[in-house]
Amino acid sequence: LDSIWSLATGGLALLVYLFTLSPGVFPGASASLMATYTGLEPLVAPAHPLWGTLVGWLAGTPIQAFRLNLFSALCGVAAVVLMYKLISGLVYRLIQPEVGQESQAVVAAVLGGALAAVALAFSVPFWMVATRLHFQSFDLLFLLLLLHLFVWFFTSDKLVAGLLVALLCGVSLVESIIALPLLPILLFLAVYADYRQDRIRIGRLTLFGLAGLLGLSLFLIVAYHFCQTEDLTLRGYEGYFDVLRTMVADQIRAARQAVRQHQLGGFLVILPWL
Repeated sequence: LDSIWSLATGGLALLVYLFTLSPGVFPGASASLMATYTGLEPLVAPAHPLWGTLVGWLAGTPIQAFRLNLFSALCGVAAVVLMYKLISGLVYRLIQPEVGQESQAVVAAVLGGALAAVALAFSVPFWMVATRLHFQSFDLLFLLLLLHLFVWFFTSDKLVAGLLVALLCGVSLVESIIALPLLPILLFLAVYADYRQDRIRIGRLTLFGLAGLLGLSLFLIVAYHFCQTEDLTLRGYEGYFDVLRTMVADQIRAARQAVRQHQLGGFLVILPWL
């Protein structure tokens, strides 16, 4: 039943996105992103490295705008399916059904997951970014994948799962600020999971920290590759460390703008860190 509903919600989202998909270059931010990340315009500052690499690879020669818009739609559909799986799984675990009550718990989990998935799929902001080229659908897909891995770690306490979560947390800070509000919560729950299993060890925590730093090292790699291009002179960069400093400053600036533009969003960003 769970698999059928996950495929149904994903299929419904896919049909809607395909019927409303922009057939070409959509004016505004989408057109600007398409021109920049396909090489028609110079890249002023390195941002969204994973998404940008995929867009550049998918663009083709000549550039296929429909293919890039379809990429956003597929990321959106995958995010909808992961949202269903995440919420339905969490609801089922929270209910903790007794013997003989599993069927009721499954129904509640399916309904909870389906409502969450449908609410995400057909919310106007998400529909907009899923039917034309934008990086937000990819960012949300990445975040939901990270949360699925974290649930796996929290329920199994496997070292490999924890290392993957720490690695992707580091990568997520380079790719986008979307996971920033959740990081202190994930850190607290990760420590609690180890405490619950009596596995808090300095060596184990050190490995998690090193995995996170390895993910953050994507900053260094992206800055290095950016320095190999002619785009280095566009903003008056003085060298490698200047590019690196600009990347970090851009992420901090994006977080500040999110706080200023949305008071509730800013509260949700700041509260977990407090």
